[in-house]
Amino acid sequence: MKRVKRVGISSVCLLALFSLITFSAGLLFAQTKARDVLNVGLYQELSSFDPHTSSTTDQDIHLLNVYEPLIGMSDEDPADFKPVLAESWSVSEDGLTYTFHLRKGVKFSDGTDFNGQAVKFNFDRIFAIKKGGAYAVLRGIEGVHVKGEYTIEIKFRELGPNLAFLLNGYMVSPSAVKKNSTKDDPWAETWLFNHTEGTAPYKLEEWTRGVRYRLVSNPHYWGKWGKQFKTVDCRIIYEVDVQRLMLERGDLDIAMALSFDALPALKRNPNVQIYEEESPSSIYLLFNHLTEPTKNILVRKALAHAWNHEAYSVVRRGLAPRSDGPVPSAMLGKGYKPPFRYEYDLKKAKEYLVQAGYSDGFTINFLGQKGDEEKKMMFDIFQNDLAKIGVKCNLFEKTWVGIVETAKDKHLMSDPKNAMHIICLYVSSTPFTPWKLVYRVYGTPAQMDKPYGGALNMGYYSNPKVDDLTAKALSSTNPKKALEFWRSANEELINDYASIPTVNRMVILGMRKDIQGYKFRANFQPGTCRYYDISRR
Repeated sequence: MKRVKRVGISSVCLLALFSLITFSAGLLFAQTKARDVLNVGLYQELSSFDPHTSSTTDQDIHLLNVYEPLIGMSDEDPADFKPVLAESWSVSEDGLTYTFHLRKGVKFSDGTDFNGQAVKFNFDRIFAIKKGGAYAVLRGIEGVHVKGEYTIEIKFRELGPNLAFLLNGYMVSPSAVKKNSTKDDPWAETWLFNHTEGTAPYKLEEWTRGVRYRLVSNPHYWGKWGKQFKTVDCRIIYEVDVQRLMLERGDLDIAMALSFDALPALKRNPNVQIYEEESPSSIYLLFNHLTEPTKNILVRKALAHAWNHEAYSVVRRGLAPRSDGPVPSAMLGKGYKPPFRYEYDLKKAKEYLVQAGYSDGFTINFLGQKGDEEKKMMFDIFQNDLAKIGVKCNLFEKTWVGIVETAKDKHLMSDPKNAMHIICLYVSSTPFTPWKLVYRVYGTPAQMDKPYGGALNMGYYSNPKVDDLTAKALSSTNPKKALEFWRSANEELINDYASIPTVNRMVILGMRKDIQGYKFRANFQPGTCRYYDISRR
């Protein structure tokens, strides 16, 4: 086995790059190394601060600190929920109507009262705009009715994981929308792109796209303030070596993108603490099902058998738990063992290529995420083995926003020469239901060119059998029967080689030693961090 050699940035280049970043940052913001400021290094830019037009990934990573939904995911049980803006709720006998009793005394960051009318206004806005992750998830709602100042009723058209859908229903101040609306922009989308007025602990003070954004405390937050940081300075830094240097110098309190090779030295640093946790969520190599060669199942089989998990695990020093299928088995019931095994076998891979009519190989494009070292390492391993069967693989790296825009371009994705034939995508297990994977990653209605966006079917996969099983699972009133449908859908995806499930993601964060309160949430996106939980010793 040929080991992939990783080359770091030279010390001179690293220092020059670090100086450039810190100099530029100093021009944009005042120095924020004070003890009462939390400095965070991110590697993922967000598309918008508007929770009703942004993607669900933006909501999971960025917006949860400035906006809140009615309910949230439990910190202890990824399949359960906890009260947030709703203190309690009940469900009708037919499972379609939910009644929520709202938290009293809550205000938005502009001082507007939160109540039933505010909830109704937010759902009206989501359904009027018809964009983003919120609408993609919540469009199954039939109606929202105010039953009292602090009581709201939400009726769904069909059965399904409807409580989980409400996780994406973030609440915005109605007064702010009305104040900043125009004749051409009645829902204030332009203003909310780079402003916030929510009920969460923080509000946006300033945002320089691609560089950083600053959050400040919400003076009307309904929770109690104590030792928490009143200011959070989030910097977008794609260079892992720069994040490491800034963490070691104390310019960052939290670094969310670190080189795997740097971990041993960082663990020896008395001023740094490293968090390493296995997520139940997977990284997938999504095939493009619109164009050749990857729309050919024989080609997909060949590529799947060219994935060398053992080599990848060696490079990752064993921190590479193998995925067990398109849907994590933990979501599919106790004792379930999926028939998944795309074993590494280059001889078999070559045979499939010959059967597909590609005995001389071909060239494909691989889309990864800028600043994500783990995905780059995957490409290095994959490219090396693909070359052995005559397949040339070109790497393209883009920001998350760039990946989404690329995947939405169906014309591009249908072009055999310029399309991205493989997209390396991490999918969180929030909400913890098979629907998140089967529907949102592989469902025909979730293809990326749909106008409401927010879904994750970047490969434009379409399988009537999977769609039918999804519909049956969602409409079943028998949980055991629903689970059978989800399992069957999972096995259909395996047999159709819809993607290559590679590894369960390892969440690796670096923090200064004096930072406390961080909680790993297995069912959230890697790097998801509730800044309100964190303080300095």
